[in-house]
Amino acid sequence: MNKSFKLLLLGAIFVRVLLFQQGFYEVFGNRNEVITPVSSYKRVKEGLYLVDAGNSPYAGTVYLQPPLLLALFYPLHNLDVIFTQLFYVSLDIIFALVLRSISFMTKESESFSNLIATLYLFNPFTIFSCIGMSTTNINNTSIIVALFYAHKGNIPLTSFFIALASYLTIYPIVLVPPLIVLLHKYNQKTPSPPRSRSHSTPPNTTDKPTYTTIFSTTTCFLLFLGWLLWLSYKLLHSWDFLQESYLSMVGGLDLTPTIGLFWYFFVEIFEHFRSLFLFVFQYHPFVYVAPLTLRLYRHPMVLFWTLTAIISILKAYPSVSDLSLHLSIIPLLRSNVNGSILSLTGVKNATLVGVAMFYCTILSPILWHMWIYQGTGNANFYYAANLVMTLAHIILIVDIVSSVFKSNFIAKHANEIANDSYQNGENE
Repeated sequence: MNKSFKLLLLGAIFVRVLLFQQGFYEVFGNRNEVITPVSSYKRVKEGLYLVDAGNSPYAGTVYLQPPLLLALFYPLHNLDVIFTQLFYVSLDIIFALVLRSISFMTKESESFSNLIATLYLFNPFTIFSCIGMSTTNINNTSIIVALFYAHKGNIPLTSFFIALASYLTIYPIVLVPPLIVLLHKYNQKTPSPPRSRSHSTPPNTTDKPTYTTIFSTTTCFLLFLGWLLWLSYKLLHSWDFLQESYLSMVGGLDLTPTIGLFWYFFVEIFEHFRSLFLFVFQYHPFVYVAPLTLRLYRHPMVLFWTLTAIISILKAYPSVSDLSLHLSIIPLLRSNVNGSILSLTGVKNATLVGVAMFYCTILSPILWHMWIYQGTGNANFYYAANLVMTLAHIILIVDIVSSVFKSNFIAKHANEIANDSYQNGENE
């Protein structure tokens, strides 16, 4: 770790501590773009107060998160708030360092790896979610650590951290298939070919995961997930948390506005259609797993990012913290497991997506203020900004995945394309 990167780390810590000390955690902690009903630290505190009073943390339906999250924050509960703030700062630093390590493991240069970590640390979405003390940051850190251990070929630790993320928010279950593919590829004892700057080529090793890798990873994942659920039961002496936390996440019972698609739709829909459309909405983050895995198993990082991005826009309670996770992984996509660089030159709409995200980030709080405080707007305005943000991310997903398919086609038919070009040149 060179001196310049250490200074960047200190700068990132200073910015966060300064914003905390200036009281911005009260501002961002109340923003529905940053905090959701299932990621609010204020709701965690409410659950802790109920536990101290001898009641169930789920009394009153305010606290909607898993029980072990209370156990994590309980030692900080009676301390000064600065210790909780430093905990959130440390999560961002850990995430950045792990992201940098993953970049090193894919044989990127030190300067590029430092750049990836810096972009994450100074991403406004990352800073907002840190200062707002969103518990989604714990979920994101678990996911990136699972990705790190998948690159090391460590099945037990990969399974544990993705089980922890799934325990917290359910949706990371869909990331198990790409992690299995990564574990299989990095467990292969074959030397990597020299780094190539040309289009990606399929590796010579067996691409599809073996039954051993699938079985061992799935078994470890289920055992760790079951263990976490059992610990939750021992903590509360009741299985009620399954309904109070997970059913609330899946069922969208709290219709507090977020940057997602659920709240407005289910406010407007007729009650007798609710079950049908609830199934359709929740079905979406999971329905793409099988086809994308079959199509992108040669590019597990692209598969991992695609599913992460789909989760961030289609989950019931998304926030900017979810967006910061998948945006931070994009620079890692150019590196293939077989040591070559994946061409993403086919991504044509990056500027459009960036501008749309920027304008929606600015407009959302303005439209919210017009709707809630001034009364000069309504929910349609705010939801329209959410739709544009979602559309921008869908365009980005389609753009990158299409670029990968084009890159694969060119690599597979490179000789045919070159021969056709040569023959056309001779004919002219």
